[in-house]
Amino acid sequence: MIIAGTCVRYSRLAALCLVTLGTTLASLRAHASDLELQPLAAPTSWTGPYLGIHLGGMFSQGRSAVDGFPSGYWSGWEPALPAGYAARSSGFIGGGQLGTNVQFGSFVVGAEQDFSFTTGTAAAGASGVDADGYPFVAAHRQRLDWFGTTRVRFGVTPTDRLLVYLTGGLAYGRVTSSQSLTYPGTAYSGSDRDLRVGWAAGAGIEYVLTDRLSARLEYLHYNLGATTVVGFRSAPSWRQTHAQLGLAGHIVRAGLNYRFGPAAAAGTAAPQSDFTVETGLRTWYSTGSTRNDLHIYDRSDLGSRLAYGGLSGLAAETFFRIDHTPSGWFIKGFAGTGKLGSGQLKDEDFPPFQNPYSATLSDQRNGHLGYVSADIGYTFLRGSNYRLGGFVGYHYYAERTNGMGCVSIALDWCTPPNDLGRTVQMISQKSQWHSLRLGLTGDVMLTDRLTLTAEAAWLAYTALSGTDSHWLRIDQVDFTGPTPQDGTGHSGIQLEAILSYQVTRAFSVGFGARYWRMATTGHARFERSTPDFDRAGSQPLDVMTERYGGFVQAAARF
Repeated sequence: MIIAGTCVRYSRLAALCLVTLGTTLASLRAHASDLELQPLAAPTSWTGPYLGIHLGGMFSQGRSAVDGFPSGYWSGWEPALPAGYAARSSGFIGGGQLGTNVQFGSFVVGAEQDFSFTTGTAAAGASGVDADGYPFVAAHRQRLDWFGTTRVRFGVTPTDRLLVYLTGGLAYGRVTSSQSLTYPGTAYSGSDRDLRVGWAAGAGIEYVLTDRLSARLEYLHYNLGATTVVGFRSAPSWRQTHAQLGLAGHIVRAGLNYRFGPAAAAGTAAPQSDFTVETGLRTWYSTGSTRNDLHIYDRSDLGSRLAYGGLSGLAAETFFRIDHTPSGWFIKGFAGTGKLGSGQLKDEDFPPFQNPYSATLSDQRNGHLGYVSADIGYTFLRGSNYRLGGFVGYHYYAERTNGMGCVSIALDWCTPPNDLGRTVQMISQKSQWHSLRLGLTGDVMLTDRLTLTAEAAWLAYTALSGTDSHWLRIDQVDFTGPTPQDGTGHSGIQLEAILSYQVTRAFSVGFGARYWRMATTGHARFERSTPDFDRAGSQPLDVMTERYGGFVQAAARF
């Protein structure tokens, strides 16, 4: 019930729930008679999956840098901004982890995913008199609501029971941030609550206590990158503050793992099971685009277009598949999250609604993506070296993009350019896509070690839920907040192919490629964000997103 509740509440981390449920159920059935812990009776093998808990301390440091828009007011007519400042905090961290290891002699490689709740809040304030003689009070606060990592581990075993390892990978967490700046008679404030994605690296030791139980001590350094929080004036105005808030820190934690696997002790025969479990880790490098076409009255009159292109992404992903061999039924899934690095936003407005035609370019920064897929299927064709099955499932994809700064390429909207530099957040897009998948999946053994796997899925139904924020127009006069978006579609497609090499009976490596496309028709709900706009009301909106790229993976089979 605890795992299921976490899935419902935190959809972006449903990966943890899927892998936990799948691996745990299969392993518990295979080892139901082995739940009673026994002392070591033979040399230890680290090969196999594990599930555990951890508890420790977290030490965070938040940093803040504030800019004003438009800069002319802040450098002359308005008081000068105070310098940036840092905030430190400490708190507890606790949660669970799951992973798998493969041992080669004295060397151990593995993959691990963890999820933690935290209590730390980095907060700081500053007050004084600025360079122009105005007193000010500034405050900066960042709370890490939850935290997770997807990492690889590389270790050695100095003794049979002791593992010493290095680890590193992707880190992510939901951060609630706020920034305020107060002068006599004037206050600016803003807040943001969103997923941030960065990296984590560290080292640890793990010691085997019994055949199934091991204890560990681990250190991690993490960096979740930065986000921009827009501060709005207390009275209606188009003057704003744009604060860049970053969060990094250190974690020290102790943990306890219960180790499954075919045999926890070397030389012990693997128990027979009707289930085959494969689980592993992927790193996916991709590029993509998202386009929003806004129509004025119907779909024959294109009014404006927001086109995000060249959105390079790097994601860490966990995957699993569990087959019940006698019946042919299987369940499978994958989940990942990552950063959207480079990219560009082109914002166009078309005649006759904007005459003459206008267009601007903005850099994409501090974006991120996340996705989850879960399927159930049946293998209806099977031979000595091939199998083919059909499946039905659910796919979730979330994306945030941010347009920073402004360069005019048609009609000079960005004058003067110093007012719209790279630190000014122009537009943000948040989109969530929920899809029903119908597809085929199959694999064929090309040699005794080389396997080709392919999959094709039709997204029979896709629902979009999103928001568009034109930050420089949210001032309690023009826009009162983000504009909600919705839509549905039936033409999405997902394709994937993997070539894997079986290094040992329990461990494989591979590389692959995938392509995703989703499209919806719906509406932008301006009546919820622009009550005084002369065209306030729903306007037709067409949204399309594509993402494609290659990945490498490592997997263990039990």
